[in-house]
Formats: sequence, C-alpha cells, structure tokens
Amino acid sequence: MRFFVAKPRAVVYNDSEVINMNKIGLVLQGGGARGAYQTGVWRALNEFCVTEHINGVSGASVGALNGAIFATGEYATAERIWENISPDQVFKKNSRLIINIINFLDKIDGLPKSSDGGAVMNMMPAAASLVKNLSMPDDPEAGGLHDLILNNLNFDALRKFPGPVYAMCTPLDPAEYLRTGPVAFDLTKKTNSEILNILLASSAIPFLFDEVSIGGKRYIDGGIRFFGDNVPVKPLYNDGFREFIVVYISLGKSGDVREFPDAAKFPGANITNILPGAASLKLLEKPASLVLFEKDYARALIECGYCDAVAQLSPMCEAGFAAPEYMAVFNERRADRDKFLRKRLSAALPRNAAETVLRYLRES
Repeated sequence: MRFFVAKPRAVVYNDSEVINMNKIGLVLQGGGARGAYQTGVWRALNEFCVTEHINGVSGASVGALNGAIFATGEYATAERIWENISPDQVFKKNSRLIINIINFLDKIDGLPKSSDGGAVMNMMPAAASLVKNLSMPDDPEAGGLHDLILNNLNFDALRKFPGPVYAMCTPLDPAEYLRTGPVAFDLTKKTNSEILNILLASSAIPFLFDEVSIGGKRYIDGGIRFFGDNVPVKPLYNDGFREFIVVYISLGKSGDVREFPDAAKFPGANITNILPGAASLKLLEKPASLVLFEKDYARALIECGYCDAVAQLSPMCEAGFAAPEYMAVFNERRADRDKFLRKRLSAALPRNAAETVLRYLRES
C-alpha cells in the first residue's frame, strides 16, 4: 500500500518503488452538493502535510469549483461556504421543480453507459416537459452560483498556484464536441471574468443551469454522464503528472466505481483513490443529493470526507511520520470507525440535525 511521507522533499513509497512527491495531481470528481465531502478530504490532506506537495489540480463541475478554491490555499473559505450553503446561494431559477428534475437525472445516472448516449436521448421528452416549468430571472448574470463565485474566490491567489488548475467543460455544439471532446481550461492563465465563466460552464448541469459562452462557443457541465469527463486525470497526465490523488463523491448506483480511470489509458500512473466509506455513501446517495445544498447536509459530508481520508492516508501514520496530535486522531479512528464518525457528526451539527443524520445511518 502506498503512503505519503510528510517531510520536506518527501517521497512516496509504493511497495519497492520510490515516487517523486514534488508533482502530485489532485483530481476532484463532480457531483453537485455532494462536493462538500471534498472539503473534509482537504482538511485531512492539510493535517497529513500532503497539500504542500500538490501542484496540479483538475476537476469537473463542483470538483472544478472546489479545485479553484483549493488552488488559493484558503481552506477556511471552502469550509465557510459549505457550512453556510443554501439553495438560494446556488440556484437563480425557480426551484419549485428542482427535485423532480433531479429525480429525472437520477434515472439517467442509473442507466448503463452507452457509446452513443442513446439512453439519454430517449429521456429528452420527459426533460423538456420539466424545463418548460422553469422561469428565468430578469438579469441572467445575477444571483446564484455567479455571485457565490464572484464574492468568495480569490482570483489573484488562484493565478499564483505553482501548477495548472483545470476545469472541465463540455461543448454543446455536436460538431465541436466531436472535434475536441470535453475541454480542459487552465484557470491560472485566465482573467477574472474568464475564470468565472469557465467555472459556471463546468457546473452548468443541464436543465438546472444555462449554457455558458466561452470564446464564442457554448459549454455545459464538464462532468455530464456519457459526454463529459467527471474524473479528469487526463489533463494532468498530459502535462507529465504521474502521481494522482483522486477524490470520489459517487460510486455509481450499482455500488461499483464506474468512473475509475482506466489504468490502460494512463501507463506509468500511480493513482491513490480517496473513496467514500459505507456511511458516507449512505449520505452521498440520498435522493436528490445532487442539489441538496443545505448546511447541515454539507457539514455532515465534510466530516465524512475527513474520516474517510484519515483512514485512507493511514499508512503514513503507521509509518510514524504524522505529528503527534494527528497520530491521536488516527488511533481513535482506527479503534472504532463508527464511533469516531458519530462523535465528529455530533460535534459538527446541531443536536437535532446530528440525531437525524445518525438515525438515517443506523437505518442503512
């Protein structure tokens, strides 16, 4: 098992192989409101001194948003956003039918993948009937996610990140899509307005958000199933990265990881997957979780992400490289995983919310 050694000029040992830790790529899967989970993982990466060795980021949809904030180094900003999130901060359309639309999207998510996306096209009439009931604001650029990004992202700090920060977007024009496939934009080379538009495009879930124009071309969600790249290892791999940490917030309806990067496509790559545990999956796969932008839900996911990452970064603790205070956290987590999570959820959430979440998990 691979572990990270948290020392200056550290290396990663993978069996007998010594790996350069000075070029690690962080890949963040898309998944709407489930993205709060990635903030908890970030906290663990900070505590285990892994963050300082990451100099490339790639994300789709909410993973691109989280990746942009990660690149600024402002963990407190990410935590503040998620711990105070509400639907009004994200959506600018009439949200009365949001749950119905997400139930429709969940049906798509549960369908087998197909190369031609035929299953998706068969669902289009149902989608169209839902979209007709949505209303647009007077100002298409006001409110919602637009303002959330504009008011919280440190654009200057993002551009100072030492490596690329990719956000995936999917071309809406069929001819353009056939020519390029999903497009990775490096945010560190863009202006403020370009960064804003790219992040809005990467997060533009069909039927919930409008398409976004970038350079005269229309784009939608970069992680959309069948057409996007929701686990974008490729942009960083093409830049020469071979060490990756991939953070998942969904394992697919059938319980398998359908979006695991195909190792055959990335020869020589070493990929460390941060995967949701059983309790985390129970929360991540709640009905309509894609749009459950509620602060108590987000806080619970942050704790789940932290607990899962602590477990999966544990080999470095066993090797004795973690600071003493984090060794204590690791030992508590190892002794009783469920008790550790219950304790953290109870501390992070109001009493009623904590009891509701814990009861939900017990019923699984």
